[in-house]
Amino acid sequence: MQKIKILELDFLINLKQKSVKKLFILLFFSFLVASYAQPTGGMVHQLGEGMITCVSPNGHYAAGFIFGFGSLLWTKEGGLVYIDPEEGSQANRISDNGVIAGRFFDWSLPYRFWDPWDEKEIPLLSGGYYKDGEWHSLGIDPEMEEVYEDSGSNAEGISADGSIIGGNMLTDDWGVKPVIWSNGEHTVWEFEDVGQGAKITGLSADGSVACGWAAPDYVRLPVIWVNGEMRKITSNGVWSAGEAFCISPNGRYVAMDYMDKAAVYDVELDKITIVTSADFGASATAVSDNGIVVGYYAFGFMQREAFIYTEQMGMMKLGEYLALAGIPEAGNMEFETPMGISSDGLRIGGFGWYIGAWVIELNEHIGINTFSENKCFNVFPNPANDNIYIQGEKFAKAALYDMKGQLVLRTANPNVNISALPAGIYTLKIESEDGLIAAKKVVKR
Repeated sequence: MQKIKILELDFLINLKQKSVKKLFILLFFSFLVASYAQPTGGMVHQLGEGMITCVSPNGHYAAGFIFGFGSLLWTKEGGLVYIDPEEGSQANRISDNGVIAGRFFDWSLPYRFWDPWDEKEIPLLSGGYYKDGEWHSLGIDPEMEEVYEDSGSNAEGISADGSIIGGNMLTDDWGVKPVIWSNGEHTVWEFEDVGQGAKITGLSADGSVACGWAAPDYVRLPVIWVNGEMRKITSNGVWSAGEAFCISPNGRYVAMDYMDKAAVYDVELDKITIVTSADFGASATAVSDNGIVVGYYAFGFMQREAFIYTEQMGMMKLGEYLALAGIPEAGNMEFETPMGISSDGLRIGGFGWYIGAWVIELNEHIGINTFSENKCFNVFPNPANDNIYIQGEKFAKAALYDMKGQLVLRTANPNVNISALPAGIYTLKIESEDGLIAAKKVVKR
């Protein structure tokens, strides 16, 4: 009997020892995985047919449409939803609370459509906003004497809270006028009522600043409106051809096409910066609060390349940038046409002819000083091939670490040679003479 109890005790002790050993092995391998797994930089959501035309300032929503089919709405939690299949609406902008500005076939504004075989009444394609599961009409120019095919309006900007909408109304003489809708009323903002008129294409988060174009001589020229007052976007006093497509939520930056070149306009500095040019044209299409610009350049018929630009790093192909930022599969994807970006720049939406609608979800940006809390030092160029320069009055020393946290070099020279390092992402820790430490992400091409 005593022998049996001893055997039972030995069995329990062995079982406990084996369980502890298994637990230890599990914890050990978990530690190894945590130590050596590379943190993901984000992901690309491929949504299928259609195009994403906008991203809400807070990055929670993206919207767009399929030509002739209807609008689509995307959230990370709910995925893709077709909000009015087969109705042919077009979602142009979206607010932080999911209100969509665009246009739809408005049965409250029918007109007589005549063709050789049939005359019938059909709805007008007109401006509206989508809220609480349905489209709401914004109406047409009240001075329009008769509703006909080209009597419509269009909503192309919306405030962050969805209460203010910007766009245009078509006029009797085939022109357009810039309009703001709020509280059920519309206001025509300043423009010269000649030529083709003027059009609002984007609106700041608070609804006070808009961008677009004016065409008094039937040539489109870039403009902004500040509290209803129109201002020309000029370079050295010259008002040249171009269109402003999008304004950052904070109203600071404007993404635009300027003389067939992609450009960004700084409202505060009254300055145009050319981002890139191409033989077949280029355009900046969206910009964030911190000056992250996305757009495309064309290199052939129906052939486009998406880019991303910041003042600190310059211009890069979007796919290459995303691969460096930790989304390796993006390096081989043909994004082609970015159309929307969140206020922090971490959500980008657009479309490609081959990959369809897409939304990029980034965890953080690289080579952009705006995202560093410590402004004592500036590092440029970034990304870099051979040398990086540390700019700061009290620089003392710096150390560079790879993605595994291993030290790769130390220096007391603000001119750092990184030519011998493999391409990748590094962390540069900079120490000042006062003992303050700044950390910057550095990209080696």
